[in-house]
Amino acid sequence: MIISLTISLLILGKIHASYRGLYDLSSSNRVLWIFVMSALTAFFAYAFGFPEKPSLRTIFRTTLVATFSPVIIVAIIQTAVGAFFIPRMLLLLSIPVNTVLLYSIALLSRRVESSRHRVDLACLIATYDVAERLIVDIAFGTEVPVEVTLTLSVREMQSATEFAECCSTAGVSVIAVQESFAGRPDVAECLQEAHKLGVKIRTVTDFYDDYVGKVAVGVGELALPIDDPGAHRVVYSRISRLIDISVGLLGVISLAMLIPVVAFGNLVGNRGPLFYSQERVGRGGSVFQMYKFRSMRPGGTTSQWTSDADSRVTAFGRLMRLTHIDEVPQFWNILKGDLSLIGPRPEQPVYVDQLIKAIPRYDERHTVRPGLSGWAQVNYPYGASEKDSFEKLQYDLWYIKHQRLWVDVKIIARTVRHVIGLGGR
Repeated sequence: MIISLTISLLILGKIHASYRGLYDLSSSNRVLWIFVMSALTAFFAYAFGFPEKPSLRTIFRTTLVATFSPVIIVAIIQTAVGAFFIPRMLLLLSIPVNTVLLYSIALLSRRVESSRHRVDLACLIATYDVAERLIVDIAFGTEVPVEVTLTLSVREMQSATEFAECCSTAGVSVIAVQESFAGRPDVAECLQEAHKLGVKIRTVTDFYDDYVGKVAVGVGELALPIDDPGAHRVVYSRISRLIDISVGLLGVISLAMLIPVVAFGNLVGNRGPLFYSQERVGRGGSVFQMYKFRSMRPGGTTSQWTSDADSRVTAFGRLMRLTHIDEVPQFWNILKGDLSLIGPRPEQPVYVDQLIKAIPRYDERHTVRPGLSGWAQVNYPYGASEKDSFEKLQYDLWYIKHQRLWVDVKIIARTVRHVIGLGGR
């Protein structure tokens, strides 16, 4: 999608430059801004559901919103600074061209989605408990489309030739084998024969990592602690912090503008203190004060799990939660360095002590700085129990293992999807 958008904008830019005859596109900084424009368009397109699930009633309406949004933003920036990084005519021409392009991509994606060729068919070689857990997780949602078409225990394994024929008949394209079985000579022979037919072989742990998008706690034979990526990738760590500072500054400015509005709403329907602070556990187990606009009745914010229909939440507080306005003061925490823009959501110390005892590897989520949004938040619904915390931990560990700038950008885009009511995947 990014490549297509970039090529279309470069062609438009070249045509505009030739028509106007006032500048050479190749030697001007407008080329850089065309790349920025295409990346911004792709970001908004993804955020509004492209290519697999357009957010509005029709693909065309979603296409228009996704196309106009970056154009409006660039136009506002250019007006504010008094410079035209991208010519106005080029911005206008990009609207119909990108609309047609995104609309075509969405239709093509929908057609490909309906074809089974895009879905990997999996064979599971595992114990009943592990296979059942994996089937449930696949049904919940995966990063890579996959369906389970064959499930076998070791006792059901046939000869290598018969196993390969069975996989071929079932259309199996990937085999997930439990680690404890992979070393058995008879299983290894069957896997080798299937591999000759082009079937991909994964351990259950690797299958979770590649297809489901989380680390399966309690499934693998060996669970080594996950290193902090920032300690080994200095460039990522520093760029990430610079982004945090920039976003934090913008967020604090937004906070200052929102305070009068929230104060008025607070006076009308949420009488009491404007802000609410609460201890949360951060990187390395350190405790910090996290700030929010208060959304509950004064004196009702005790240390207990918060539910979706919590009676402690006021009517105005519910509106703030629905629009996520109550989270805006956390930009101050981002600026201070308590939080990052992306990372595992921080929990209260009392819950952390409880969950460390109840859930294996829970303390590993404190390897990195917690975030305003995270991989678990965009892939798992709101939860308030040990079971939900266990599920979210597996997504958090996957994020820590795969922490990259492109992963952060994906999470930001999926967060926008959440805000407009689309969910994460």
